Amino acid sequence: MGDMFSKKMISLLPLQHSRLMSNFCAPCQRGKESNPAEVTCTECDEKLCKQCRICHERNRASATHRLVSISGNVGQLCDVKVYEICHEHNGKPLDVYCVDHSAMCCSICVSVSHRQCNNVKPMEDVIKKAMARQSSGETEWKELTEETKKMLDEDDLGIKTLNVKEKEVSAEMTNRIQKAKDKLDSLNARFQSDLADKCRTYRQQLSSRRKYVNTFNINAENSHLLMSRSDQQLSDRHRFFVREQTKHQISGHYRRMDQNTKNEPNRFDITLKLKATIDEIMKMTTAGNVDVTSTLSPVSQNADGRIGSLIGTLFSTPSATTFDDSTSTSDLMGSLQHLTVQTTPVTTAVDVWTGSVSCVHTVNTSTLGGEDTPWMMGGIFTDNNELLITDYHNRRLLLFDDKYSYRREYKVNG
Repeated sequence: MGDMFSKKMISLLPLQHSRLMSNFCAPCQRGKESNPAEVTCTECDEKLCKQCRICHERNRASATHRLVSISGNVGQLCDVKVYEICHEHNGKPLDVYCVDHSAMCCSICVSVSHRQCNNVKPMEDVIKKAMARQSSGETEWKELTEETKKMLDEDDLGIKTLNVKEKEVSAEMTNRIQKAKDKLDSLNARFQSDLADKCRTYRQQLSSRRKYVNTFNINAENSHLLMSRSDQQLSDRHRFFVREQTKHQISGHYRRMDQNTKNEPNRFDITLKLKATIDEIMKMTTAGNVDVTSTLSPVSQNADGRIGSLIGTLFSTPSATTFDDSTSTSDLMGSLQHLTVQTTPVTTAVDVWTGSVSCVHTVNTSTLGGEDTPWMMGGIFTDNNELLITDYHNRRLLLFDDKYSYRREYKVNG
């Protein structure tokens, strides 16, 4: 039960905004007048104008009531919605306090979950003694927000640092890749130049060889033409002389060609031999990896520890040492039904409004289902930081995880 009452209550405040704008004196409104209110009576739960405030202070029944200035709350909490009913047991009043578990209980809570507790007191006794001996915890609440602000600042700094580091690492990789490209381009240019020089030399050798072969080819064609014509036009005697002379001539041409081409190659096979590094580059599937190390900053660690300590301090009020005459549940069991604890009516509730409301997550209504457009009225954070919130139009509860992603719904009757 202690955990149940430590859940953080929330209210979707903007839905109630229109009702909060009426800062008029309640007694005057009952008299059909509209005068601006300047204070709120925390006991009567009414706003009062200047004249009604004076009457309120002079009235013996209300002279000791606590009045809070409305103007001093601008931009802060204007009114506070206070529930004094047990949400677990059908609206039973929270009229008992278990000091052992720092839990507000109804009579059923005590009989079911706190039967063995040794420090159970009527709520009014606890309130009177606790508020008389304990401070309001203003220092703790202020320091709580300050420490939380430190954690937020550290988280913002972490995001900023991460963004800066991301850009630095990205730029470094881009720079390294560009340098590698420039280096490869430079090496490729040198390679192309060397290849061109070698091939130029080989082409010159081939051209020189071809010149000798071509000269012999021309002489051979001329000799063949000469033989053809001599066979058609000359006598056998002259044909014999021409044939013999031409054989000696073509033999001389061949010797010159053979001397100049015999040892000269006319085939060049070029094979590309890549360096091992180039082969490795072709096998690469990534240019690099990112190693990320994470730490929790000392400031956040200290702030988190301090917040836990402050919450512990807040929960220690009221503490077991405050009550010398603590009563066990077993002592109360016989007289629970006879307790005459005076409490504020359980139906009394005023609205809550803050000076600023921040949207932490946006959910498309189509993902939530339901026949009607969801109307979110309020809810609680569970012990594992899930959000359980009401949907008034569709008569259901909606469950969101700790990152405010929708999980499921629970139908509610009545």
